[in-house]
Formats: sequence, structure tokens, C-alpha cells
Amino acid sequence: DLKQTNTILKEEVGVCKRYSWRWTLKLHGVQEKDGEDVHGVVINILGNVVPDISERMEETVDIAHRLGPRKKDGTCRSIMILFAFRRYRDIVWQSARDCKFLRVNKLRFTEALSPEDRVAREKLWPLVKKARDEGKKTSFRRSFALIDGKRFNYASVK
Repeated sequence: DLKQTNTILKEEVGVCKRYSWRWTLKLHGVQEKDGEDVHGVVINILGNVVPDISERMEETVDIAHRLGPRKKDGTCRSIMILFAFRRYRDIVWQSARDCKFLRVNKLRFTEALSPEDRVAREKLWPLVKKARDEGKKTSFRRSFALIDGKRFNYASVK
């Protein structure tokens, strides 16, 4: 009973952790400058991505910071953005898909994934790549992949 309870609790903790990561996005390609105001830079970019709600971005973006230590090779670090309102995070994520401003400036957003979800994607990637090579429709959704509408968890790939 204890082993089963422990397994269930681990799964539930994973779900809670995964949920908290859904309030964030990563922004890639923003050049670094000494003494930069990362929060201000992010607000400006988001205002160009979603002009309809640009006046609300100051209160919508709770935290914005660079990830990790500065790189010696001069490449720019990604920016982690934590949104105060999930609906605005989702609006930004949807608007970024076909955003000309992002393409022109060589910027892109990705979903921020928990460490567990990153491991799951790494394990699922060979299966997804094979399916794509075969011309099947594939996508990732957090810790699982969809291949022609069928769900694959990383546990099923082991």
C-alpha cells in the first residue's frame, strides 16, 4: 500500500509542478547589453507581438530574467517570463505563432518546461522524429506526444 501511495503522490506532485510551469514562456534571440532592463525589454517586445493589449503588459508580466550565467562565447541567454495572468500568457503564445515582428527580429518563444517534461520529450523525440519522417502529423503537449491523434507518454517508450 505504501509503494502504491508513494507512486500516486509522486504523480500528483508532478502534475502540480507542471501546472506552475504553464504560467511561463521562454524568449530566445534577444541580444544582451550591459545594465539592461530585461523586464522593460520584454514589455516592449510583447507590446509588438500583441499590440491590442500592450497597455496591460506592465501588470501582466510578473518576472522577466535571463537564464543562467552570462556566456563567454557571446551568445545571448534566453529570457524566462512569468506571467501574472495565464490568459495573457496564452494570448502571447498564440499571437507569437504568426508574428512578423518576431520573424523579422529573429526572436522566438518556446514553452518553458519542467525538468521532468524535458526528460520526457528527450525520450519521446526518436519516436516523434520517425513518425514525422513517415509523414504523420505529430506534436508535443507538455510531457506527451500526439502522433496522428494518438497519445504517447514517455513511459510507453521505455
